[in-house]
Order: sequence, then C-alpha cells, then structure tokens
Amino acid sequence: MYGNVSKAHSKDNKTRYYYHCKNSFQPTGHVCTYRLSIEQAEINRMVASVISAMVNKPQFIEAIKAKIG
Repeated sequence: MYGNVSKAHSKDNKTRYYYHCKNSFQPTGHVCTYRLSIEQAEINRMVASVISAMVNKPQFIEAIKAKIG
C-alpha cells in the first residue's frame, strides 16, 4: 500500500490522507481483496486495536522481556 493526499475541499476544508492498494494501479500478479482506498484515520484505529490486543497476551509480554532483557 502507498499513501496519498486528497487536498482540502470547499465543503469542509479538510485535507484527507488515504492508503491505496498498489496492485490496483501496477499489477504484480496479486489482486487486492479489500477496499482499494482506506482513509488514514481508519487504518490508525485498526492498528491501535491490534496493538492493544497484542500487548494483553502473555506470549507478547514474554517475547518483549526476552528481547529487552
């Protein structure tokens, strides 16, 4: 995926940031199986949710302890 900027519109004067599936523009033999354009705020929420779920797992805690001593 790659980032893209949508300039502010007169309607709400907000600049929006999106991630797009690279395969939809330059075929590499893989097909996007998800929405082709996802707003940055939505991806940020998803990533935060995954990280929150990970840090509560004992395996994650042990792996971090092993890495940092």
